[in-house]
Amino acid sequence: MNADQALHVSRILAMSLLLGVLVFAGVVYALTGSGSAIDGGEGDWRFLVQIWYGAAAVLVAAWYLLWRKARRHTESPASRRVTGGPERVIRLLIIAWAMLEGAALFGVTVALLTGQRSALVAAVVLMLAGMTVSFPRAEWFASFRGNGFDANPS
Repeated sequence: MNADQALHVSRILAMSLLLGVLVFAGVVYALTGSGSAIDGGEGDWRFLVQIWYGAAAVLVAAWYLLWRKARRHTESPASRRVTGGPERVIRLLIIAWAMLEGAALFGVTVALLTGQRSALVAAVVLMLAGMTVSFPRAEWFASFRGNGFDANPS
């Protein structure tokens, strides 16, 4: 896979993960507005929200570490031995985005179960912010040009 193909594929993957969360959040927003959410009672939902906060913190930390690892793999590969090329970067990004998506989907699900729109908003903001930071940029894959990864496959 050449650098341009890798950039294109990674952008498609990023947008599909983001749009999946946004569509689910839109459905949950409509359901919670219509009163279709499960009413867990006054105190029951707080524990679920706290669990989400803890899980989100761990998942966001994992996302950040994996995203940084993917970015480090794109920095000056000509000066070191390159293993995996742009495909490795895409694999690392997919795993990182899955962590971010997991945190967001858990938050949206908590919002559905509890009717707490604050959890819904927080989950969507989390996903949007994370994807904005880690959305694939052309310069990430440009470093693979001239290293044997830019040849067109036959």
